[in-house]
Amino acid sequence: MKVAPAVKAPVFIVGPPRSGTSLLFRSLQQHDDFRPRNAAWASDVSETKLFQCPRGSFDERAANYLPARHFLLEDESALAAFNRDTAVLQRWQRLLTALVAASPFWKSRLVGRLRWSGPGRRLAWAFNRSGPLLRTYFGYALQARGCRRSLEKTPGHGHMLPEIFATFGDAKVICILRHPVDVLASHRKRQQRERSAGRPQSELAWLHRPAPDFAKDYQMLLRAWRLARRRYPAQLLMLKYEDLVADPAAVLREVYAFLGMEPPAQLLPADQRDERGDAPYPELFAPIHATHLRATEYLAADEIRCLEETLAADIDALGYAPGAQDGAA
Repeated sequence: MKVAPAVKAPVFIVGPPRSGTSLLFRSLQQHDDFRPRNAAWASDVSETKLFQCPRGSFDERAANYLPARHFLLEDESALAAFNRDTAVLQRWQRLLTALVAASPFWKSRLVGRLRWSGPGRRLAWAFNRSGPLLRTYFGYALQARGCRRSLEKTPGHGHMLPEIFATFGDAKVICILRHPVDVLASHRKRQQRERSAGRPQSELAWLHRPAPDFAKDYQMLLRAWRLARRRYPAQLLMLKYEDLVADPAAVLREVYAFLGMEPPAQLLPADQRDERGDAPYPELFAPIHATHLRATEYLAADEIRCLEETLAADIDALGYAPGAQDGAA
């Protein structure tokens, strides 16, 4: 009978989408401890999104069911063992989900307040029993992927740092940031490319965010990061995307030093676009390289102005000069 191994010092990669999280994730899989030996390919870019919505993620009807399954590399025996070991926890979470859905008070008042207060978030996480659930999941994922150390990337987990550390007290988190104007421009560029390729508009909504909404989310991510850094200074590392594409070897050595690991002989991932041509986004498997992105080709002047004015203090604090940076698309 399978038993989930204990997960020690897992590594989580977070940051705004289109900021290099997949690039860093692939690069770290060059290391033997992180490489998924049981994958059909040399690297994998699956996201779990589990800290954002742990309740119901393992129900086949849930929107997050497939990402959770993909990260297990479709290992049916690992999934069955996980469901067996967490049957009671999953029933408890389904009960909570039904109670919240049935009660306007729980949904709009109490749950909302617990969700956004620091102590309240930790209390809600403990009450949901999400910590034991995810510790078991990542244990079986470690086994299914054939890795020695757990490595996961989900950009949106940058907003879930209290939950990550409540679940794994010894976790290491790497946040990769990019100039906000370039991030939004890269969203729009990707949207144009995917639309031209015939991808349904319903799959592209995440790529078209109004500038004010994007600026607010970027600010919230930085605020969450600063709060977590005060509490866990030795367990968080912030990187810049621009540095990664300019000198990837130096940045990756910095990452391995932070993780307390020896860098592998081959630091940089190979070009896998040909072998991963059937993947939804084969460009994610390109080698690390810098290309020029002109934000003015994808964003209106008032959108750029909105970002630069709203995020002026953050742009300065991160050491960026005013205006977009030339970087990879």
